[in-house]
Amino acid sequence: MTRMKESGIDWIGQIPEEWEVAKVNHIFEEHKQKIEVIKKKSIISKLRSYYPEIHR
Repeated sequence: MTRMKESGIDWIGQIPEEWEVAKVNHIFEEHKQKIEVIKKKSIISKLRSYYPEIHR
C-alpha cells in the first residue's frame, strides 16, 4: 500500500508520499493565443496520457 502524507491543502487531503504539491502556473506556461479545437483535443489527450488522474 502506498504511504500517504498531508498535502497541506484542505480540499485535496492526503497524497502519496512521493508526490509534490505545486501551483499550476509553476508547472505550465500560459499562452494568450487562440488554438484550434482539433489541436486542443490533442493537447488534452496528451495531458491525460501523462497525468491519468485528470478527469473529464
